[in-house]
Amino acid sequence: MGEVFRADDLRLGQQVALKFLPPELEQDVDARERLIAEVRLARTIAHPNVCRVYDVGDVSAQGDARPRSFITMEYIDGEDLGTLLRRIGRLPPDKAVAIANELCAGLAAAHDKGVLHRDLKPANVMIDGRGHARIADFGIAVDLVDATEAGAAGTAAYMAPESFFGGSASVQSDLYALGLILYEIVTGIQAVTAASPGQWPAAHATSEPSSPLSLVTDTDPAMGRAIMHCLEKDPAERPSSAAQVSATLPGGSPMAAALAAGDTPSPELVAASGEEGTLPRGKAVAWFTTAVAALGVAVWLMSSTLLINHTPMPYDTRTLERQASQLLVSFGYTTPPTDWRSVWRRDTRREPPQMRFTYRQSPQSLYETLESPTPWPAYPEDARLHLDAQGRLIGFDIGGDLDYSDPAGARPTDWTPMLAALGSDSEPVPTAPGRWPPAFYADTRAAWTATIDGVPHDIEAASLRGRPVSLRIKPIDAPDERPAPQRGGGMVAAALTTFVGMLVLGFFVLLARKNVRAGRGDRGGATRLALFVGLTFLMAVTVTRHWNFEAPDLLASGIIYSLQLPLLLAAAVWLGYVGIEPYVRRRWPSLLVSWMRLLKGRTRDGLVGQSLLLGVLVGALLAMTRAGAAILRASLTGSGPALYDDAWQFLHGPLSAVSVSTVGGLVLLGLLVLVRSVVRRDAAAWLAVGIFMALPSLGGVPRTMPGFGDQATNLLFVVIVATALQVGIMIEVLRRFGLLSYVVAVSVRGGWVVALVLAIAIWGFVNVLGKQSLLPADVLDA
Repeated sequence: MGEVFRADDLRLGQQVALKFLPPELEQDVDARERLIAEVRLARTIAHPNVCRVYDVGDVSAQGDARPRSFITMEYIDGEDLGTLLRRIGRLPPDKAVAIANELCAGLAAAHDKGVLHRDLKPANVMIDGRGHARIADFGIAVDLVDATEAGAAGTAAYMAPESFFGGSASVQSDLYALGLILYEIVTGIQAVTAASPGQWPAAHATSEPSSPLSLVTDTDPAMGRAIMHCLEKDPAERPSSAAQVSATLPGGSPMAAALAAGDTPSPELVAASGEEGTLPRGKAVAWFTTAVAALGVAVWLMSSTLLINHTPMPYDTRTLERQASQLLVSFGYTTPPTDWRSVWRRDTRREPPQMRFTYRQSPQSLYETLESPTPWPAYPEDARLHLDAQGRLIGFDIGGDLDYSDPAGARPTDWTPMLAALGSDSEPVPTAPGRWPPAFYADTRAAWTATIDGVPHDIEAASLRGRPVSLRIKPIDAPDERPAPQRGGGMVAAALTTFVGMLVLGFFVLLARKNVRAGRGDRGGATRLALFVGLTFLMAVTVTRHWNFEAPDLLASGIIYSLQLPLLLAAAVWLGYVGIEPYVRRRWPSLLVSWMRLLKGRTRDGLVGQSLLLGVLVGALLAMTRAGAAILRASLTGSGPALYDDAWQFLHGPLSAVSVSTVGGLVLLGLLVLVRSVVRRDAAAWLAVGIFMALPSLGGVPRTMPGFGDQATNLLFVVIVATALQVGIMIEVLRRFGLLSYVVAVSVRGGWVVALVLAIAIWGFVNVLGKQSLLPADVLDA
């Protein structure tokens, strides 16, 4: 492709290299264009490990029909790597690592300028007189934008497999050639060989080179893994950049170099830094089995604290729905409902706590959640009826937009079906009403006392025009409202949490505005994260709603209403990430390595798998701690089993847990950046984060409780120890293993479907195994 001469620049007194086209190509228009293109592309790259290209010129010699074009390049006083390897065989291990780092640095510089070399091979790598590597000869290099149209080219022995089968040049094809070069400098032999030129495509596509670790005993394992990673047949499985290759080499840390130089590492450099993440088979299996075992114990402990698991339920949901519907018919509401739904909930108004079955029906379509405080929209005959687990009636409210202007419509009420549904031990005795007014207008009120389960109860009901509209039941000795325990610092903790949250949100906005104006921040990552959180939370909101597609007006209103909070959350996430990500990347980039790899779509990355698996493991252990503390607290207070979210087994639990945990992680990072910018000390910033994490738990510690007495000190001790343990573990996870592990660990709680947690653990386990088989190769040998 060219002839290179050493020459003297007489004006500057320096030696240079002149590259001419061979005489037979001098008249070739395409060859001349390639020579000019080499200058155009190569002169944009200024790096110590890339041969500098200065200019293009013409010279006339006697006998030439036209001037000959040449380019002026940096003169390198050494020999090419191919000649060196033929002379000495292979490089010593330390020198191989040094040359590998220099080649990665030079290639990364070219790629950063959008230049693909396309002909990387030992003959195009110069080793100068001081032993440093220089990438040379950009004769067939192309701009990254034009790579698809330019097609594949290069030396067959160093071309990537996809280049022979219609694939275009890419960063990954250059990295494949880099892997072949590194293989040679480490082992002294070629990784891929062919008997004839026509066999190179098959050789690259099908051959499986032996690992350098099996050929040379003094090779660092990290070097061997980096080389084999570059030699993957699938371009998508190769490293994403030369910087990532350098980061995985022995002692390679471009991010540390950038930080030492006072620079903020780019998102790509952060993602490329850190370890590869794959674990030895034994360690990976140990992590996975421990995580699964801890998850099993956590589920068992959590199940033992669920009130629903301590409640006998002789009837299934369908049976109770039919019973509730028949009760309403017996009350006089004979019009078939258009829509209905039901749900189990904890009855916080009863002591000890019990499960309550709530049935909702309406003559119009419903889309709102069952937990709405009043039936909405409030149509006539809207009904919310409550049964206990044994199917006994414990309350209802029925009403809506009725015409109350006709008092003549009043008629006697038959209370018999309602009183029979109470399941009382004896016949109810009438008393004077007046304790609890009905939720809706009523023209008749009545009250009784009756014994239910051996406990005397007050019963009060109301009716309108002969049909019951309200029912309230409570033990006679129970107050109208349960006395709330006095919380030690609960109001202060809640106020502080809210204040800090609003402060961090305002900080997000200020930083985002500053970074957007300055062109800083990983906006692509912020957009992907905002879409993920917004869509996840939207799905959580969607599955909690009851939708009826037969009412277009309500459907449209429901869609608009459901979009509001997810869109607001997505906007907050975008602002928060754009605002704080550059500062975290500058001061604590290790927190974002696996996080950024996942944001860039590297779902099969070993470090991503390690973070996921570790997050599940830590989250399961913390869930065990929380459940154990709840059991101990119940034993100290005598309050019976606590209730985690009774809907923890349903789909909206994991969806909301993921989105809320992600937002919580960003808030913690925002607080970390805010405090660090004020006090200028990392330790104080981490301490502030820990205090903020502990506030919700410590703010809920009862100072006094009815009938609790002296055991408050014991309970306070339990809560403080459990909180300190959890906060300490979570901060250590965030500091040592990064944001991704933290978010996963926080998400593994009562709101997670067990199958989904197991799926994430398996995903992480497969990733950390990498190319290793689950069983050793000789385990099935006879």
